[in-house]
Amino acid sequence: MGAWGEGTFQNDAAVDLLSEVESRGVEAVRDALRRAARTPEDGYLDADDGASAIAAAELVAATSGHGKERLPTRALGWLDEVASVISADDLALARLAVDRVVAHNSELAALWADHGPESGWHQQIRALLSKLPEGSAAAPEQRDEDPHLQSKQALVSFLFMRGLEPTD
Repeated sequence: MGAWGEGTFQNDAAVDLLSEVESRGVEAVRDALRRAARTPEDGYLDADDGASAIAAAELVAATSGHGKERLPTRALGWLDEVASVISADDLALARLAVDRVVAHNSELAALWADHGPESGWHQQIRALLSKLPEGSAAAPEQRDEDPHLQSKQALVSFLFMRGLEPTD
């Protein structure tokens, strides 16, 4: 049985992401964010991809000075090295990824739904969302696919964070 907890870095997928980041750098972060953000609404986002995306979003948010205290020690040195290469597009991608993780057809969101909207996991997600730009332009690889994707994901995030399960 693997590690599983309310905190962003209390599960195996997030720890695995940290190892990948140590070997591959910022591209590992971007890949984790893209996997989640590019999962279509009618597609299924598995828990490991969701947990990796949340961890990657925490790393991106921390590079802009928000939430460094929430990171494990092993991530802090990496932050200093890459803070200058994280862009506004990365922040927008992080927001899209987190919005997708808390949306419909997300295994991670479904696993935490039974714990109610005030669970520690939900509080962690709300804290993370507060550090990521809302209403920013879609990440470059998302701009031409669906002009309303970000609005849809924001609405689903809003409903989810209030304990409401959106329907198709």
